[in-house]
Amino acid sequence: MLSIFALTSMVFTLLATSAVAAPDAGGLFAPPGRARVVVPGGYTQQAPSNTVRPIQMAIEDGLEWLEVEVRRTKDGRHIVFDAAQLDGASPGGRLLTSYTLAELQAVDLGVGFAPRFAGERIMTLPECLSAVKDKIGLIVACRDVDPQRFVRELGEASLGDRVLVAGEPKVLASVRQRAAGGLATLESWSPEAPVKFWKEDAKPAAVNVAAVQATADVCRDFHTLGVAVVADACGPRDGPERWDSLIAAGADMVRTEVPEEFVVHAIAKRVKRPHVQYAAHRGASRYAPENTLQSLAKAARLHADYVEIDVRTTKDGGFFLLHDGNLDRTTTGRGAIRQATSQAVLKLDAGRWFGQPFAHANVPELTEYLSKFPPSMGLYFDAKDITPEALAEAVSRHGLVERTVVYQSPAYLEKLKAINPRIRHLPPAGSTAAVDTLAERLAPYAVDTPWRALSKDYIDHCHARSIRVFSDAPSGIGVDAYRQAIDWGIDLIQTDHPLKLWRAIEASDGAAGSHGE
Repeated sequence: MLSIFALTSMVFTLLATSAVAAPDAGGLFAPPGRARVVVPGGYTQQAPSNTVRPIQMAIEDGLEWLEVEVRRTKDGRHIVFDAAQLDGASPGGRLLTSYTLAELQAVDLGVGFAPRFAGERIMTLPECLSAVKDKIGLIVACRDVDPQRFVRELGEASLGDRVLVAGEPKVLASVRQRAAGGLATLESWSPEAPVKFWKEDAKPAAVNVAAVQATADVCRDFHTLGVAVVADACGPRDGPERWDSLIAAGADMVRTEVPEEFVVHAIAKRVKRPHVQYAAHRGASRYAPENTLQSLAKAARLHADYVEIDVRTTKDGGFFLLHDGNLDRTTTGRGAIRQATSQAVLKLDAGRWFGQPFAHANVPELTEYLSKFPPSMGLYFDAKDITPEALAEAVSRHGLVERTVVYQSPAYLEKLKAINPRIRHLPPAGSTAAVDTLAERLAPYAVDTPWRALSKDYIDHCHARSIRVFSDAPSGIGVDAYRQAIDWGIDLIQTDHPLKLWRAIEASDGAAGSHGE
């Protein structure tokens, strides 16, 4: 039985034959076996929605499409906001149209999300357009707009073919009319909806299709019409199984609430063999609060080879995951952890500082953390403040001896080696002379080398002495810097930015293009 769009395409033969050979509508169509990612609102689990920060994070991660909702204020200004009212930001949750732009921008959207975001404000549409220009594609969902002003603001932003306009049919028709046809639109589709695309000048550039409806037949039939397919994977099944199905069906874009996981999963399936291992610094600390079980779980979903942790000791001899010597920065506690009891630390919140979605995350005890450590990953143990005896006992009790590498001073690692020589050692080294000294003194598994000290000659020298090279990538570097280190032969990169590293892995793997997920 022919699908509805197979039948429709026959009718279109005389009316829209030019659509078959239509241009790429601004590069919307993905190469076979790939799909571009669309993130609604940016990283709204990691930063306050409707502000610039979640959009900046999406851009920093190299995502390809961002979706925002646009509404009007009382004085007719367009703002980026994902609800018709302020909800908890104002008493009674009054409608946005009850406030002027000045009144809305006086509302602090950040402090309620996390104190570190205090001062973040609502964005106007022009501010959003300026923030994304030449950096990421933009889908603008028109919830309540002045068509004439909206078209003018889009035109002044000069985004070219990197913008799609979505909304109800009547709104889109009004906007399209004022744009004189120079506008790419995104319309929703379901099998029950009537076919609307009879005229070439009214045909959308793309359609939004629910994941369960985005079959190979539907994707192929839309492609025949010159229309790209945006498959909406958001919901309870937003994960690898659904993504693989949509990519295989031929979806051009996949809308997902976990774009970082989508990108890594898609690249990991494409590369033949990673040329480097990577350690998630304090867990996936860009996407979840550092050194928590939540950041551990996220690191596993981002295909980390190792997870780096920091361990410290309490007043009564308990062991907890914490980077700083003080509790102040990442917990609701105050003062030195060495002066706190284990019971006091167990009561602290280690997620609220990061963001409201992670409120009530705890400071994990070492035993709790190791008992939940995934079998697929290695443990990168930064022994900040724990005795060698206690460390050796903990990893042995949890069956992690063969999967653990310990970073500390040579003197500490010599003591650890005497206790259990099977635990791998990672002392710091910044020169070939230091490496030679360590080779004779400790015969380490690897050395931790500052990024600035890396070179092909240095890495080759370490390998000649059967020593691996680990390094911590600085936050500000780009994909090319990661790729250079990979091409030099580095063994492991510790990073806060796994998507940059995965793109570099794909580029080094020789796959065509490193941005087509």
